[in-house]
Amino acid sequence: MSKLKLFKDAFDIIYSGYTELFFRKSYQKLGTLFRGLAFIYRRTFIRKTKIIAIVGSLGKTNTRKVLHTALNCPDRQFSFANYGISLAQNVLRIKPGDRYAVIEAGISGPGWMKKYARFLKPQIVVVTSIASDHHRSFPTLEHTRKEKVQIVERLSPGDVVFLNGDDPNVLWMAKQTVAKVITFGLNQGNDIRAEKVESNQGGIRFEVMLGSQRYNIQSLLIGRHMVYPLLASLAVSDYEGFDLNKVVPSIGKVNTMGNRMEEKRTPGKYFIIDDTHKGGLE
Repeated sequence: MSKLKLFKDAFDIIYSGYTELFFRKSYQKLGTLFRGLAFIYRRTFIRKTKIIAIVGSLGKTNTRKVLHTALNCPDRQFSFANYGISLAQNVLRIKPGDRYAVIEAGISGPGWMKKYARFLKPQIVVVTSIASDHHRSFPTLEHTRKEKVQIVERLSPGDVVFLNGDDPNVLWMAKQTVAKVITFGLNQGNDIRAEKVESNQGGIRFEVMLGSQRYNIQSLLIGRHMVYPLLASLAVSDYEGFDLNKVVPSIGKVNTMGNRMEEKRTPGKYFIIDDTHKGGLE
């Protein structure tokens, strides 16, 4: 199939309103072209933008949403997907004047993360988790972490990686990079740590320990596991020199993405927690 025919098929589908149906085969064949464009664009027009890549099996989307609020930067994730050609297109949506760009990077199989590292060229990477979400492509968690670590391995000494220190497969990545490592989580030993976590219908509250400082967090996010997107965002904000006394109240107002621990009320006295977006075993 010629490139001209691929372009025609792409635009015919996109403008007919069936973008989400046209995705995996014809659309993804344009991946090499768009990755090349993203590679050039990153090193020219947006070379001064600090790109923060969020990778991991679970928790990427909510981490991205909270971090956008914490850093007060625009959301350039326009596409309905976070991998392949869609990821390259998200990079092309970054504007030259953007100080930060938070990009969520997912994978659909082996070999993708190495390609992402080339055209994303992130200065900051956040790794949320290694879980069973990719079991069809990666038979074990060790295979999954071996793929995802490739973007961490390619960081420079002046870069920084934020790791979920409670996940042993994520913490393993600390020894696979020359970049500065900062950990977050609930366990002792993390650089930024949550304590006294309370989770209820109205959201979560907890205390954050960061060096000698202590912050009280009240969030609309529901579920104990939502502590991690908040911690990651606070860790990045602190590293970038933001005033956490201003960041804390702003991220507390962030609500969850649709169908991810989303509270839905019924006409009666009951409410439903809708977590149907993904069905990971964890």
